[in-house]
Amino acid sequence: MLDLLAFPDKAAVNRQITKKKLFESVQANTTIKNLFTAQVERMIWAYKLSPETINLSSKEGVEEIQIFELFLKGSELNNELLKTIDKAIPSPILFVIYEDQSIQYRAAYKRVSDADSTTWVVGDYFESAWIAKRYQKSDLPQALDLKSLYHSLLQKLIPLTKRQDESIEQLLSRYQALNQLERKSEQLQKKLHQEKQFNYKVEINAQLRDVKKQIEQLRN
Repeated sequence: MLDLLAFPDKAAVNRQITKKKLFESVQANTTIKNLFTAQVERMIWAYKLSPETINLSSKEGVEEIQIFELFLKGSELNNELLKTIDKAIPSPILFVIYEDQSIQYRAAYKRVSDADSTTWVVGDYFESAWIAKRYQKSDLPQALDLKSLYHSLLQKLIPLTKRQDESIEQLLSRYQALNQLERKSEQLQKKLHQEKQFNYKVEINAQLRDVKKQIEQLRN
């Protein structure tokens, strides 16, 4: 779980990004423009975590971490808007979402493409629970470098406990495999409920037990 974070004053940027500037930067299509206009009141480039601002060295593709604040008009924020921003900014981003008196963090695992070093690959988005703004803020997690800080922040958003010595890539792979098995379990349970013949029920039950066993292995 990710607590409310206190970012260092030295890392502050506090620069509002206008809709016009954003749309030009991300080459936004009509859908993205409409999403931003409908869902976002304003967007601020709040902090830049870099070797100069937080005294952590860069490492293997993580030169900086950007902190973007988005203030919502309502309660919805489409992740396609975040993905469009992520693809246009050549560094990892932690999005801080403001809705009334609550804050939520969102981020996706982001890496440089193996095929094209100028392109970023953006994965699925993970999000924290909504946290009341009145809660006390915590310092950033301790880290050896910016890459390990980024992985630590992202790990706290992933709803699966990290195993000892497990890399962020391995954790994400396990999470994706778990999701696939949980969907398969739901399908088998539905199939079992609909099946009338006893011998087929026995077969489906055996498959379901095997899937549930795999799910437990991935969770632990």
